Amino acid sequence: MSGKEHKWVVQHSSKRQDWGTPPVLFDALNAEFNFALDVCANISNAKCGTFIAPHQDALTQEDGAWFSIASTGIDKSENFWSCPSVWMNPPYGHGMNQWLLRAWKEAQHGCVVVCLVFACTDTIWWDECVWDLADEVRFIRGRVRFVDPETNKLAASAPKGSAVVIYRPGRRLRSMPTVNR
Repeated sequence: MSGKEHKWVVQHSSKRQDWGTPPVLFDALNAEFNFALDVCANISNAKCGTFIAPHQDALTQEDGAWFSIASTGIDKSENFWSCPSVWMNPPYGHGMNQWLLRAWKEAQHGCVVVCLVFACTDTIWWDECVWDLADEVRFIRGRVRFVDPETNKLAASAPKGSAVVIYRPGRRLRSMPTVNR
C-alpha cells in the first residue's frame, strides 16, 4: 500500500459501511424536508419507510429512479416542497464523488436530495461535487456520533467534521465534472 493510500485508509477506515444516522440529526432534517426515500439503507438502519438497500444498488439504477420511487404514494399536502425529498447517508470512502454526482443528477429529475457527508473541503470530490454542484451546504458543529449497526446505540464521535449537502432541481452546469480521478 502506498503512503497516500495508507493515509487515506487510516483517516477513513471502518470495518462497516452501514453506520446509522443519529435520530436527532435525521429528525431535525426530516421535519424540514419530509423525506420520502432513503437511498443508502438496509432494514436495520433505514430512516424512511421506503429505502434502497445495498443489493438494489442505488448507483446503478437508471437516471430518475430515485425521483420515481420517492414520488410514488407521496402525500403532496404533507410535503413542504413542490417535489419529493430524498435522504442520503452514503457509504463513506472512495466513491463519494459517485454518490454526490448521482444525487445531483437525481435532483435534476425533480427531487431534493439531502446528503450527510464528511466535510472534506480539501478534496477533489468536494470541489467538483459540492462547491460546483450543491445548492446549499450546512456545516455541523462538532462531530457526529453515528449509530453503531451492531448495538443500535450512538458510537464514539466520527473522526472528522460533517456537513449536510443539499441538491435541488434546476441547478445546471455548462459541463459535467470529472469523477474518476
